[in-house]
Amino acid sequence: MLSAAQLKQAIIGAGDVKGYEVEDMPDEEWPTKSVPASDDACQPLADMVMFSTGTKPKARIARTFGDKKLTAFNFVALLAQEQADAKKGLDGLRTSLDKCEKFDQAEGAFVGVKTQPDPKLGDESLAYHLIEDNDGEEVPRSFTVVRSGSTLVVFSSMNVTGKGKTETPAAIVEAQMAKLEKVAG
Repeated sequence: MLSAAQLKQAIIGAGDVKGYEVEDMPDEEWPTKSVPASDDACQPLADMVMFSTGTKPKARIARTFGDKKLTAFNFVALLAQEQADAKKGLDGLRTSLDKCEKFDQAEGAFVGVKTQPDPKLGDESLAYHLIEDNDGEEVPRSFTVVRSGSTLVVFSSMNVTGKGKTETPAAIVEAQMAKLEKVAG
């Protein structure tokens, strides 16, 4: 399992991908506990909105990559967990994706949950889209969650205009997976 110092070395930054405004995500912006969903079947998806599996990681780090217009945002989070917890996190998401189409939680209402093709990254991975409904304003979001050993890598993308691509750019995904594998050995 990677330490907090190793996660800091393993996460990509402005020097690894060009063309983005990069910021660290302050730890206080992540909940340390599960954020309840309106439907228990959707709980793993509700947790992942906040880059969590519902199990407190041993260490975590995240960064935001905004486009120059600050309309599209990409998030990368690394979670160091026990391997069994990392596997359980992906299993929970898979089960939730089979049973959940919409849910509410503290961040808002989420609708249109749809599984996407497996990106086939790391030891196992999955991808899905959903729409965040903020009082009638729809914000498309995408998530790709990868388990590499006991580390979960979360890629999330959103476009605040409600239009345009909501996939995490391949350059970010490829750079992050390569850097993580280099640090993890």
